[in-house]
Amino acid sequence: MSGQVFIQCSKDEFRLMLKETLLEAFNEIQLDRENHTMLMSIQEAAALLNLAVATLYEKTSKRIIPHYKHGIKVLLKNLNL
Repeated sequence: MSGQVFIQCSKDEFRLMLKETLLEAFNEIQLDRENHTMLMSIQEAAALLNLAVATLYEKTSKRIIPHYKHGIKVLLKNLNL
């Protein structure tokens, strides 16, 4: 690992740095969710769209809805729905 930096700080300073870093990470995750970049399963997408799971499988197999496969699992992006 390159670019390592070691500093000496108090327990309170460390807690503050850790809190700020975690808040940044959580904010990035929230932005991703707001931008609809989350992947969801066929079952989750069917519930969101109020469609039958079979209907979504049919639309993905006909390439009407873009999808990703992770092994045998089919994943969809919110943005594509």
